[in-house]
Amino acid sequence: MLPGITSIAFRNTQLYIEEMLPKVSAAGFRALEVWGGHVENRDELEMPVVAELAERHGLKLPMLSCYLGTFDLDMTNLDAELEKARFAARTGAALGVPWLRSFAGWVMECSSRDASAEYWDYCIRGIREIAAVAAADRLGLALETHKLTLADTVRGCRRLIDEIASPSVKLILQLDGPAETEKTSPVDVWNELKGLVVHFHQKPESAPWGVEEMRRLFAKMREDGYSGAVSIEGVHPNVKAEAVMKQGMKLLQAAGVA
Repeated sequence: MLPGITSIAFRNTQLYIEEMLPKVSAAGFRALEVWGGHVENRDELEMPVVAELAERHGLKLPMLSCYLGTFDLDMTNLDAELEKARFAARTGAALGVPWLRSFAGWVMECSSRDASAEYWDYCIRGIREIAAVAAADRLGLALETHKLTLADTVRGCRRLIDEIASPSVKLILQLDGPAETEKTSPVDVWNELKGLVVHFHQKPESAPWGVEEMRRLFAKMREDGYSGAVSIEGVHPNVKAEAVMKQGMKLLQAAGVA
C-alpha cells in the first residue's frame, strides 16, 4: 500500500509537475496521482521525462486524473467526452500510468438512486467507449465513487461494472460516495467492492469516521492484499499544498498507511 497524494493540491501554484516531485518525495509520499490540469497544456512528448524524474525521486505515478465521464444531463456531450479521453489516453500512456480516472455522470447533479433509465444507458455506453479508447493505449479506466454520481452506492457501482462489462474498468474508492450516501462503515463498503478497487482517495482529514475507523479500514485492505495507492486529495482552493501534504501525511501515518 503506497502513501500518495494527488497533484491537485498544487493547483494554485505555478509549479510544473517536475518541480512538485522533490517536494512530494521529501514529504514522505511514494505515489503522485497526476491531476489533469497539470498536463492539459503540456506536450505529450515531455511526459516520459516526467516519468523518469518521478522514478528518480522514488515516486510511482499510478493515475492520470482528468475530468472524463462527466456526461451532461441533456445527454449531448458524448463526442466531447471521447475527445477528452483521446487526449488523456495519449498523455497517460506517455507518462506510463496504468490508470485513467473517470467519473460516472455529471458530478453533483445525478445519483444512482434516482437517475433515469435513459441516463443510465447513456452513461454506460459512454464509459464503455471511453474505456475502449483507454484500452487502445493499454490503460485501464477507474471510476471514482463520488457522491451524487452513478457510482455513489454499492449497488450503483456493481451495476456500472456489470453493464459496462469491460475487464479494464475498475473503481477508485472514495468514501464520500457509498459510505456517506448509504450511511455505512468504510469497512463494510470495502468488503462489498474490494475485488474492484485499484485506487483509493482520502481527504486530508479523517472526518467523519475518525482515525481509528480509518486504521481499521486500511488494516483490512492490507490484509486483503490491496497494494495500490492511498491518495490524499486536497481540493480546497484556499489551502496551500504544504498544508495538504503535512495534514495528509499525518493522517496516513496515524492510520497505518505510511
